[in-house]
Amino acid sequence: RCPIRFAADSFDTELSQKAGVDWMIRLIADGAGSGLFPAAVLGAASSRVSVATSIISGLSGVLQLSGISTSPQLDDKSQFSLFGRTIPNDDGTSIPLLAQMSAWGVRYLAVLHMDDAYGNGFANGIRLAAETIFTDIKIQTFDIPVGASDSTISDAVASLRRTQFTYFFGIIEQTHVERVMSEAYRQGIAGDGVHNWLFSDAFGSTVTGGGSWEEGSPLAKSYSGTGILSAVGGVEGMEKYDLLGDALRSLRDSEADIEFLDGIMPSYPEGHTEVDHTIYTKGDQFLKSQGMLAPFLYDATISVGLAACDLYESTGGLAFTGAELFARVLNTTFEGTSGTIVLDPDTGTRDPTSALFIMTNFVPDPVNSTHVSFKGVNTDLFESGSWRTLEPYVFGDGTTDVPSDLPKLELVEDRISPALLGIMLALCALVILLSLASVAWTRYFRMRRVVRSSQPIFLSLISAGVALMALGIVPLSIEGSDVACMTTPWLLFLGFTLTFSALFTKTYRINQIMKNAAKFKRLTLTATDVMKPMLALLLVNVVILVAFTAVSPLQSNTIVVDTDPFGRNIDTYYQCGSDKGPIFLGILAGLNIAVLLFAILQCWHARKISTELSESQYIFSAISIIIMASFLGIPVSIIARDNVNAFYFVAGGLIVIVCLSILLLIYAPKVHVLRSKEDAKKRKSDVTSTN
Repeated sequence: RCPIRFAADSFDTELSQKAGVDWMIRLIADGAGSGLFPAAVLGAASSRVSVATSIISGLSGVLQLSGISTSPQLDDKSQFSLFGRTIPNDDGTSIPLLAQMSAWGVRYLAVLHMDDAYGNGFANGIRLAAETIFTDIKIQTFDIPVGASDSTISDAVASLRRTQFTYFFGIIEQTHVERVMSEAYRQGIAGDGVHNWLFSDAFGSTVTGGGSWEEGSPLAKSYSGTGILSAVGGVEGMEKYDLLGDALRSLRDSEADIEFLDGIMPSYPEGHTEVDHTIYTKGDQFLKSQGMLAPFLYDATISVGLAACDLYESTGGLAFTGAELFARVLNTTFEGTSGTIVLDPDTGTRDPTSALFIMTNFVPDPVNSTHVSFKGVNTDLFESGSWRTLEPYVFGDGTTDVPSDLPKLELVEDRISPALLGIMLALCALVILLSLASVAWTRYFRMRRVVRSSQPIFLSLISAGVALMALGIVPLSIEGSDVACMTTPWLLFLGFTLTFSALFTKTYRINQIMKNAAKFKRLTLTATDVMKPMLALLLVNVVILVAFTAVSPLQSNTIVVDTDPFGRNIDTYYQCGSDKGPIFLGILAGLNIAVLLFAILQCWHARKISTELSESQYIFSAISIIIMASFLGIPVSIIARDNVNAFYFVAGGLIVIVCLSILLLIYAPKVHVLRSKEDAKKRKSDVTSTN
């Protein structure tokens, strides 16, 4: 049995580097004077205090072992040569944090941390873990000074808000929590059911310390659904953890033990503000549970004891250096209250895979009809490298459904204006009605010379072609449809070919008849004879369009104008296109331009024929209008292709101009001639009646 016994003393560093350093210097000086150096220093709680004190303890050859200081800075053995800890550092804590974020599907996390050794080290650990392990998670960090003013906190919260993230992790002390959360609520990033806050163990008992808040107040809303990630000294059911709890509760029940604890509480020099520690030892919660620090500090104490005993057994004496004791501590592995204690021999820090981490969820617990407190519910346990769910986590919106890690998408889709759409479809309907009316008029007056000489069948085909072109406005009005994209060229090119092949065919027939009549030759040229070229042209167009549809059809593509900071599309429009589309459209355009030129040639040959037999001058006028409109409209529509409304207006307007110019200049002169003859006949009848 090991004969070593430890004598213990305690000192409150007040979370102050100066107080800790002053105490450590006095401790070393007292040891030098008496020749009895301390075997080990257990602590401190604060990383920034441990950073300051462990430099001195290391230089003085005294082992310092902490149960809760987690700054990665303390791993640097060139500065902190004899420092170790029975808790993982913040780099190790970062892994379970980001593992939880990954499990929730969170890809964006903003970190608000204190500008001190603990906060900076933890934030750097999170960034490092995201860069090397959880590469799909993006981290942004923001710091606030230890003594931050309200304006500084406001600026830091504003920086969080500008990220547009919905998940935040706070590495902030209890003294800052209320101000941070009040400001976060004021700026709309807390207590709204959308934004979610988690904290490191520095958060402490801010929420569960017995306080209450008015229901519906900013802080009550802000704290609801928050949580703490912390290394935990064990969970119920672990034998040694439960035994520690029983031992602590037995101390609480002993008046003699409480009196002893009060007696070893630190005293302060004259002039220092006195603190009555009995407010803790007499409190309802004192030693009621193991708490966070006790298991790790207990394991640190046992670790030093086991290492000292091992040295005693191997050397047979009690004279050993701090470096020798530290070396034995690093090689000491045992089952502690917080699990298997394994320290990294290079850093003196506990291996995170041997530790446990707990996620504690704060949920409202009504006090009365007007106030609520919060209770901590352990929802997830991290052990052996993965999380295990204990209870469902309740988020700020009151549900267990994991909220989105991105703000609500405000998508701006450039679409055709409803007013413009209505106007174009109305014009389309007007052209189709005029085409149908033209066919009806042609059929009704088909026996009149002015109609019969213009060949009714060709007039009807022209009207049908115009109607097809006008129908092209309908698919042009449908956005986001592959079928509509490919339907448009079918209607436009077939309609155009049908119209102008009918025009040049009928004009060609008249030219041939008049040419042979001038030579006193009789020529029989039926409509079927001259329709063969028109049918051939239509067939060629159909073949090209079928190949176009089969090989590289036009498809609706989403064109992205702008994205948000997360790469999501926030401004888009639809545009039809295909890889080989320009080639097929060029072939079709060339073919139909040839038809147009041939129609112009036939009009030129028929320029001296009377209107009753040929309307070549009006066809030529219509073609001239079409060419001028196309000369302006086609380039403008190409330039305005990225402007949905401008493109639709120009393209739809060009179709309407082409259709109306053909209908009006083909039919209006015939209607005028027919009306003139009717009026002349009526006047002659009136004169005869008078006589």
